[in-house]
Amino acid sequence: MFLNNLWFVLIAVLWIGYFVLEGFDFGVGALLRIVGKNEKGRRVLINTIGPVWDANEVWLLTAGGATFAAFPEWYASMFSGFYLALVLILVLLIVRGVAFEYRGKGHSDQWRARWDWSILITSWGLALLWGVAFGNVVRGVALDADHEYVGTFLDLLNPFALLMGVTTLLLFLTHGSMLVAVLVTRADRDGWAFLASAVSTAMLVTSWFASIYPDVFPSTIDPAYSLTIENAASTPYTLTLMSWIALLFVPLILAYQAWSYWIFRKRISTRQIPESPTSVPSH
Repeated sequence: MFLNNLWFVLIAVLWIGYFVLEGFDFGVGALLRIVGKNEKGRRVLINTIGPVWDANEVWLLTAGGATFAAFPEWYASMFSGFYLALVLILVLLIVRGVAFEYRGKGHSDQWRARWDWSILITSWGLALLWGVAFGNVVRGVALDADHEYVGTFLDLLNPFALLMGVTTLLLFLTHGSMLVAVLVTRADRDGWAFLASAVSTAMLVTSWFASIYPDVFPSTIDPAYSLTIENAASTPYTLTLMSWIALLFVPLILAYQAWSYWIFRKRISTRQIPESPTSVPSH
């Protein structure tokens, strides 16, 4: 049971890392055309998260992979039950990534505006949907005796899950604003403000996992049908092997990410943004 508990905690830590780090760039993306009043202002926002946004998604991939390997029953039940919701999240992640990469490929105002709106809409959608997804995990879903989801997609849009979605949306907007809106924070206090919003995000995710333990996927039909850290786990051999691999590679990954954030730690402003190429007016 020690390894079961260990991997439950490690998966929780991975999700905390994902939401703390990806949460602020969701917030920045969601504020792109709200705080960024002109092209130069919008380029400041994009350049703020440009060096790190794709690296932040490594936490999501690692969390998913760790869940698949350590708790395959949890992974299977969650991905089959949340299939449509997770496909929508995947599409939004793809569109958002493409938008970041393609925005600077054209020189017309119309071209950039389309990708700006893509970044904004997908950032709002992802910030909301992740909260809805975890709201359902915390609340519990209709799992039967075979640990299969027997509800519908609309059942996932319950008031508690929607409230959780609004909570994560507002929290990520606040988290992102700490980086980009200097009227938001006092002079020389922006680092502390960002730290406070990061801690708030971490505490929210911590509360999700603490509230369901020792379950990993509670059932609303019968508590006996719930997936737990015991009946959803892989074999002890698999968990042992994964633990040794994690012990070797996780410190290296953390060290690299810490180094990259240290390198790009300074706030940028419009003074550091070069003039853009001549724009082609949109028609």
